[in-house]
Formats: sequence, structure tokens, C-alpha cells
Amino acid sequence: ARDSMEEAIANMREGAQALAKADRARAQAAQGRGGQPLRDPLGRPVGEAGGGVNVPEISDAQRARELLEELRRRLSEGERTDDEIKYLERLLERF
Repeated sequence: ARDSMEEAIANMREGAQALAKADRARAQAAQGRGGQPLRDPLGRPVGEAGGGVNVPEISDAQRARELLEELRRRLSEGERTDDEIKYLERLLERF
């Protein structure tokens, strides 16, 4: 199941890249004809796909799971002070 999920994510990335490339080509063609730059419904120039959005890699999600597991493990240890326990609980609430 994990392999098929990774393959699906890779296919989605490829599709998004192809769509962005097509948008850039369309925007360049419109500007080449002397027209105004194309804009999306929100008024952003077409062809600047992503706009600085960073999509986490699988490894980022795995790292987050590992951190949560470590927080839970530490919380389950009996040798923690009340302050440490409250701190760990606050961290877990954020996730």
C-alpha cells in the first residue's frame, strides 16, 4: 500500500509540473502577442505556479510521526516531574 501511495504522490507531482509548464507557455504566448499578462481568478499572474509553496516530502511526514512517538514515549515514562509532564502534554496538544 505504501508503494502505491508513493507512486500516486509522484504522479500528482508530475501532473502539477506539467500543468505549470503549460500555464507558463500559455502566458508567454499571450504576452508575445502584445496582450496583457494572463491572470488567474485571484488576479495572480499565470505561470508562477506554486508561489513559493513548499510541499513536504514523505520524509518530513515520517519525521513528524517519529517526533510524536518520542513525545508519547517520554510522557509514558514514570520518571518525569510534573512540569515535564505538563510540557510534553502541551507539545502533544499542538499536533
